[in-house]
Amino acid sequence: MKRTPVVILGLLVIAVALISLSGCLLGELANNCVPPAVGITASPTGGPAPLEVTFIGEVLVGSNATSWRWNYDDGSAGEGKTAINVFQIPGTYTVILTAIVDDITITNAQTIEVYEPEPIECPTKIIDISYRVSGKCCMNYNFEAFFSGPAPSEYKWTFGDGLMPESSALANPPHRYVYNNVIVTVTLTVADKNGIWSDPYSINIPINGCCQDSCYTCPEPDPCDNDCIEIDDPCSDCPLKPYEKIVIKLDIDYGCGDCDSPCSPCGCYITWHVYHNYSPANEEDYDLEFLNDGQCRRNKAEASFYKVGQWKVITILRDAAGGELDQASRVYDVVNY
Repeated sequence: MKRTPVVILGLLVIAVALISLSGCLLGELANNCVPPAVGITASPTGGPAPLEVTFIGEVLVGSNATSWRWNYDDGSAGEGKTAINVFQIPGTYTVILTAIVDDITITNAQTIEVYEPEPIECPTKIIDISYRVSGKCCMNYNFEAFFSGPAPSEYKWTFGDGLMPESSALANPPHRYVYNNVIVTVTLTVADKNGIWSDPYSINIPINGCCQDSCYTCPEPDPCDNDCIEIDDPCSDCPLKPYEKIVIKLDIDYGCGDCDSPCSPCGCYITWHVYHNYSPANEEDYDLEFLNDGQCRRNKAEASFYKVGQWKVITILRDAAGGELDQASRVYDVVNY
Protein backbone atom coordinates (compact mmCIF):
# COMPACT_ATOMS: atom_id res chain seq x y z
CA MET A 1 0.00 0.00 0.00
CA LYS A 2 1.51 3.38 -1.05
CA ARG A 3 1.39 6.29 1.50
CA THR A 4 3.47 8.85 -0.37
CA PRO A 5 0.64 11.38 -0.94
CA VAL A 6 -0.16 11.44 2.77
CA VAL A 7 3.47 12.17 3.71
CA ILE A 8 3.71 14.95 1.17
CA LEU A 9 0.47 16.49 2.46
CA GLY A 10 1.78 16.41 6.08
CA LEU A 11 5.00 18.12 5.14
CA LEU A 12 3.10 20.82 3.32
CA VAL A 13 0.94 21.53 6.38
CA ILE A 14 4.05 21.92 8.57
CA ALA A 15 5.66 24.28 6.07
CA VAL A 16 2.57 26.47 5.93
CA ALA A 17 2.44 26.61 9.72
CA LEU A 18 6.09 27.65 9.98
CA ILE A 19 5.70 30.32 7.34
CA SER A 20 2.60 31.65 9.08
CA LEU A 21 4.42 31.87 12.40
CA SER A 22 7.06 34.01 10.75
CA GLY A 23 4.41 36.47 9.60
CA CYS A 24 4.51 35.41 5.98
CA LEU A 25 1.65 34.25 3.86
CA LEU A 26 1.97 31.12 1.77
CA GLY A 27 1.95 33.12 -1.42
CA GLU A 28 4.90 35.24 -0.17
CA LEU A 29 7.24 32.37 0.27
CA ALA A 30 8.84 33.00 -3.07
CA ASN A 31 9.36 36.72 -2.21
CA ASN A 32 11.81 36.19 0.71
CA CYS A 33 9.36 37.41 3.36
CA VAL A 34 10.98 38.90 6.61
CA PRO A 35 9.42 39.15 10.10
CA PRO A 36 7.83 42.42 11.33
CA ALA A 37 10.05 44.96 13.09
CA VAL A 38 9.54 48.19 15.07
CA GLY A 39 11.81 51.15 15.77
CA ILE A 40 11.99 53.73 18.60
CA THR A 41 12.59 57.45 18.38
CA ALA A 42 13.45 59.01 21.78
CA SER A 43 13.96 62.72 22.45
CA PRO A 44 16.12 63.48 24.27
CA THR A 45 18.21 60.40 24.89
CA GLY A 46 20.08 61.93 27.82
CA GLY A 47 20.18 64.88 30.22
CA PRO A 48 20.06 65.96 33.86
CA ALA A 49 17.38 64.70 36.23
CA PRO A 50 14.47 65.17 36.19
CA LEU A 51 14.48 64.30 32.48
CA GLU A 52 11.31 64.25 30.40
CA VAL A 53 11.59 61.97 27.34
CA THR A 54 9.13 61.54 24.49
CA PHE A 55 9.04 58.08 22.88
CA ILE A 56 7.56 57.33 19.45
CA GLY A 57 7.16 53.82 18.08
CA GLU A 58 7.36 53.10 14.36
CA VAL A 59 6.59 50.01 12.28
CA LEU A 60 9.67 49.30 10.21
CA VAL A 61 8.53 45.99 8.71
CA GLY A 62 4.91 44.94 8.62
CA SER A 63 1.64 46.70 8.09
CA ASN A 64 -0.74 46.68 11.04
CA ALA A 65 0.20 47.40 14.69
CA THR A 66 -2.54 46.70 17.20
CA SER A 67 -0.67 47.28 20.49
CA TRP A 68 2.19 49.42 21.86
CA ARG A 69 3.44 48.95 25.42
CA TRP A 70 6.42 50.66 27.06
CA ASN A 71 8.46 49.52 30.05
CA TYR A 72 10.56 52.48 31.25
CA ASP A 73 12.87 50.49 33.54
CA ASP A 74 12.05 52.81 36.45
CA GLY A 75 9.07 50.89 37.78
CA SER A 76 6.56 52.59 35.49
CA ALA A 77 5.00 51.72 32.14
CA GLY A 78 3.02 53.35 29.35
CA GLU A 79 0.89 52.58 26.33
CA GLY A 80 0.40 54.05 22.88
CA LYS A 81 2.48 54.69 19.82
CA THR A 82 3.61 57.96 21.43
CA ALA A 83 4.39 58.04 25.15
CA ILE A 84 6.09 60.41 27.62
CA ASN A 85 7.98 59.55 30.79
CA VAL A 86 9.88 61.65 33.34
CA PHE A 87 12.98 60.01 34.82
CA GLN A 88 13.48 61.45 38.30
CA ILE A 89 16.65 59.65 39.43
CA PRO A 90 20.06 59.72 37.68
CA GLY A 91 21.06 56.42 36.08
CA THR A 92 21.04 54.36 32.87
CA TYR A 93 17.62 53.08 31.79
CA THR A 94 16.81 50.43 29.16
CA VAL A 95 13.35 51.21 27.84
CA ILE A 96 11.58 48.22 26.22
CA LEU A 97 8.90 48.63 23.57
CA THR A 98 6.62 45.63 23.04
CA ALA A 99 4.36 45.84 19.98
CA ILE A 100 1.98 43.49 18.16
CA VAL A 101 2.38 43.84 14.41
CA ASP A 102 0.48 41.61 11.99
CA ASP A 103 -0.52 39.47 14.99
CA ILE A 104 3.12 38.88 15.95
CA THR A 105 4.61 40.16 19.26
CA ILE A 106 7.97 41.88 18.78
CA THR A 107 10.22 44.08 20.96
CA ASN A 108 12.90 46.76 20.71
CA ALA A 109 14.98 48.66 23.27
CA GLN A 110 16.29 52.24 23.78
CA THR A 111 18.91 53.36 26.32
CA ILE A 112 18.34 56.64 28.24
CA GLU A 113 21.14 58.28 30.25
CA VAL A 114 20.05 60.47 33.17
CA TYR A 115 22.81 62.24 35.08
CA GLU A 116 23.12 64.42 38.15
CA PRO A 117 21.77 67.94 37.64
CA GLU A 118 24.03 70.96 37.92
CA PRO A 119 23.86 72.46 41.41
CA ILE A 120 21.46 75.36 41.56
CA GLU A 121 23.36 78.50 42.54
CA CYS A 122 21.31 81.31 43.98
CA PRO A 123 21.95 84.70 42.37
CA THR A 124 23.87 87.38 44.23
CA LYS A 125 21.43 89.53 46.16
CA ILE A 126 22.10 92.71 48.11
CA ILE A 127 20.46 92.57 51.51
CA ASP A 128 21.79 95.72 53.21
CA ILE A 129 24.09 98.73 52.95
CA SER A 130 25.79 100.31 55.93
CA TYR A 131 28.02 103.36 56.24
CA ARG A 132 30.50 104.89 58.63
CA VAL A 133 30.92 108.66 59.05
CA SER A 134 34.23 110.38 59.76
CA GLY A 135 36.07 113.66 59.21
CA LYS A 136 36.13 116.99 60.98
CA CYS A 137 32.84 118.01 59.42
CA CYS A 138 31.30 114.54 59.56
CA MET A 139 31.01 114.62 55.78
CA ASN A 140 33.25 111.66 54.91
CA TYR A 141 31.33 108.43 54.38
CA ASN A 142 32.61 104.86 53.94
CA PHE A 143 30.12 102.36 52.54
CA GLU A 144 29.84 98.60 52.94
CA ALA A 145 27.28 96.17 51.52
CA PHE A 146 26.08 92.74 52.64
CA PHE A 147 24.95 89.95 50.33
CA SER A 148 23.33 86.55 50.05
CA GLY A 149 24.51 84.07 47.43
CA PRO A 150 27.98 84.09 45.84
CA ALA A 151 30.31 87.02 46.36
CA PRO A 152 30.04 89.78 43.73
CA SER A 153 32.71 90.17 41.08
CA GLU A 154 31.80 93.76 40.10
CA TYR A 155 30.31 96.76 41.89
CA LYS A 156 28.53 99.92 40.73
CA TRP A 157 27.88 102.55 43.41
CA THR A 158 26.23 105.93 42.87
CA PHE A 159 26.28 108.46 45.71
CA GLY A 160 23.29 110.62 44.90
CA ASP A 161 24.87 114.07 45.09
CA GLY A 162 25.89 114.59 41.45
CA LEU A 163 29.42 115.66 42.39
CA MET A 164 32.57 113.93 41.23
CA PRO A 165 33.30 111.22 41.70
CA GLU A 166 29.66 110.40 41.02
CA SER A 167 30.20 106.63 41.16
CA SER A 168 32.63 103.94 42.27
CA ALA A 169 33.53 100.37 41.34
CA LEU A 170 35.12 99.60 44.72
CA ALA A 171 33.68 97.06 47.13
CA ASN A 172 33.80 99.48 50.09
CA PRO A 173 34.08 102.96 48.61
CA PRO A 174 34.66 106.24 50.44
CA HIS A 175 32.82 109.40 49.44
CA ARG A 176 32.93 112.94 50.75
CA TYR A 177 29.71 114.92 50.70
CA VAL A 178 29.71 118.70 50.50
CA TYR A 179 25.99 119.45 50.60
CA ASN A 180 24.68 119.86 54.12
CA ASN A 181 21.26 119.18 55.67
CA VAL A 182 20.08 117.13 52.70
CA ILE A 183 19.00 113.54 52.08
CA VAL A 184 20.83 111.63 49.34
CA THR A 185 20.06 108.26 47.77
CA VAL A 186 22.95 105.81 47.59
CA THR A 187 22.45 102.97 45.10
CA LEU A 188 24.41 99.77 44.49
CA THR A 189 24.20 97.08 41.83
CA VAL A 190 26.56 94.10 41.66
CA ALA A 191 27.42 91.40 39.14
CA ASP A 192 28.17 87.75 39.88
CA LYS A 193 30.95 85.67 38.29
CA ASN A 194 28.73 85.04 35.25
CA GLY A 195 28.28 88.76 34.62
CA ILE A 196 24.62 88.79 35.69
CA TRP A 197 23.73 92.07 37.40
CA SER A 198 21.53 92.21 40.46
CA ASP A 199 18.56 94.46 40.99
CA PRO A 200 19.56 97.89 42.33
CA TYR A 201 19.51 98.37 46.10
CA SER A 202 19.15 101.88 47.50
CA ILE A 203 19.19 103.59 50.87
CA ASN A 204 18.43 107.20 51.78
CA ILE A 205 20.89 108.82 54.17
CA PRO A 206 20.78 112.27 55.81
CA ILE A 207 23.85 114.47 55.44
CA ASN A 208 24.00 116.58 58.59
CA GLY A 209 27.62 117.66 58.77
CA CYS A 210 28.66 120.44 61.08
CA CYS A 211 30.57 122.90 58.92
CA GLN A 212 31.30 125.81 61.21
CA ASP A 213 34.72 126.83 62.47
CA SER A 214 33.66 125.99 66.01
CA CYS A 215 32.91 122.38 65.07
CA TYR A 216 36.51 121.28 64.93
CA THR A 217 40.08 122.33 65.59
CA CYS A 218 42.25 122.95 62.56
CA PRO A 219 45.41 120.83 62.62
CA GLU A 220 48.75 122.47 63.13
CA PRO A 221 51.30 122.22 60.28
CA ASP A 222 53.55 119.19 60.57
CA PRO A 223 56.95 120.40 61.88
CA CYS A 224 58.59 117.38 60.25
CA ASP A 225 57.26 118.24 56.79
CA ASN A 226 60.18 119.35 54.61
CA ASP A 227 58.12 120.38 51.58
CA CYS A 228 59.27 123.51 49.81
CA ILE A 229 55.74 124.90 49.53
CA GLU A 230 52.50 124.36 51.43
CA ILE A 231 49.08 126.00 51.40
CA ASP A 232 48.54 127.39 54.86
CA ASP A 233 44.77 126.83 54.79
CA PRO A 234 44.00 124.03 57.24
CA CYS A 235 40.27 124.85 57.40
CA SER A 236 39.48 124.15 53.76
CA ASP A 237 37.26 121.15 54.60
CA CYS A 238 34.14 123.28 54.86
CA PRO A 239 32.11 123.87 51.68
CA LEU A 240 31.91 127.38 50.29
CA LYS A 241 29.00 129.26 48.82
CA PRO A 242 29.27 130.72 45.32
CA TYR A 243 31.11 134.09 45.36
CA GLU A 244 32.23 133.55 48.97
CA LYS A 245 35.73 135.00 49.41
CA ILE A 246 38.59 133.15 51.06
CA VAL A 247 42.26 133.98 51.57
CA ILE A 248 44.80 131.42 50.41
CA LYS A 249 48.25 131.86 51.93
CA LEU A 250 51.35 129.91 50.97
CA ASP A 251 54.05 128.76 53.37
CA ILE A 252 57.25 128.76 51.30
CA ASP A 253 60.74 127.57 52.16
CA TYR A 254 62.93 129.59 49.82
CA GLY A 255 65.97 127.74 51.06
CA CYS A 256 64.66 124.53 49.57
CA GLY A 257 66.83 123.04 46.86
CA ASP A 258 68.42 125.69 44.62
CA CYS A 259 65.79 128.31 45.35
CA ASP A 260 67.37 131.69 46.13
CA SER A 261 65.75 134.81 47.48
CA PRO A 262 62.42 135.31 45.70
CA CYS A 263 63.20 138.86 44.58
CA SER A 264 66.74 138.31 43.40
CA PRO A 265 67.39 138.20 39.62
CA CYS A 266 67.85 134.47 39.81
CA GLY A 267 65.18 133.88 42.41
CA CYS A 268 62.25 131.50 42.39
CA TYR A 269 58.66 132.38 41.63
CA ILE A 270 55.19 130.89 42.02
CA THR A 271 52.53 130.06 39.44
CA TRP A 272 48.85 129.49 40.30
CA HIS A 273 46.52 127.11 38.41
CA VAL A 274 42.77 126.74 38.95
CA TYR A 275 40.61 123.76 37.94
CA HIS A 276 36.83 123.27 38.05
CA ASN A 277 35.59 119.66 38.24
CA TYR A 278 39.03 118.40 37.16
CA SER A 279 39.22 120.61 34.05
CA PRO A 280 41.10 123.93 33.64
CA ALA A 281 38.72 126.63 34.79
CA ASN A 282 37.63 129.62 32.72
CA GLU A 283 38.86 132.91 34.17
CA GLU A 284 35.35 134.37 34.07
CA ASP A 285 34.18 131.66 36.51
CA TYR A 286 36.43 132.67 39.41
CA ASP A 287 38.43 135.56 40.83
CA LEU A 288 42.00 135.39 42.10
CA GLU A 289 43.48 138.63 43.47
CA PHE A 290 47.03 138.63 44.81
CA LEU A 291 47.52 140.52 48.07
CA ASN A 292 51.27 141.17 47.88
CA ASP A 293 53.89 142.38 45.42
CA GLY A 294 52.77 140.38 42.41
CA GLN A 295 55.24 138.35 40.37
CA CYS A 296 58.01 138.63 42.92
CA ARG A 297 56.16 136.57 45.53
CA ARG A 298 52.50 135.88 44.74
CA ASN A 299 52.27 133.88 47.96
CA LYS A 300 48.94 135.24 49.18
CA ALA A 301 45.67 135.61 47.28
CA GLU A 302 42.00 136.30 47.84
CA ALA A 303 39.86 133.87 45.87
CA SER A 304 36.18 133.38 45.10
CA PHE A 305 34.50 130.79 42.90
CA TYR A 306 31.27 131.47 41.05
CA LYS A 307 30.06 128.00 40.05
CA VAL A 308 28.90 125.06 42.11
CA GLY A 309 31.27 122.07 42.02
CA GLN A 310 34.75 121.09 43.04
CA TRP A 311 37.51 123.66 42.61
CA LYS A 312 41.17 122.77 42.82
CA VAL A 313 43.90 125.34 43.28
CA ILE A 314 47.44 124.21 42.45
CA THR A 315 50.46 126.36 43.31
CA ILE A 316 53.86 125.53 41.84
CA LEU A 317 57.22 126.79 43.09
CA ARG A 318 59.53 127.24 40.11
CA ASP A 319 63.19 128.09 39.74
CA ALA A 320 64.40 130.98 37.64
CA ALA A 321 64.39 128.84 34.51
CA GLY A 322 60.77 127.81 35.05
CA GLY A 323 61.52 124.30 36.31
CA GLU A 324 59.20 122.88 38.93
CA LEU A 325 60.67 122.52 42.41
CA ASP A 326 57.53 121.59 44.31
CA GLN A 327 53.78 122.08 44.30
CA ALA A 328 50.88 122.21 46.72
CA SER A 329 47.15 122.02 46.12
CA ARG A 330 43.78 122.37 47.84
CA VAL A 331 40.29 121.27 46.82
CA TYR A 332 37.35 123.56 47.64
CA ASP A 333 33.75 122.41 47.38
CA VAL A 334 31.31 125.10 46.34
CA VAL A 335 27.64 124.31 47.01
CA ASN A 336 24.26 125.99 47.36
CA TYR A 337 23.05 125.41 50.90
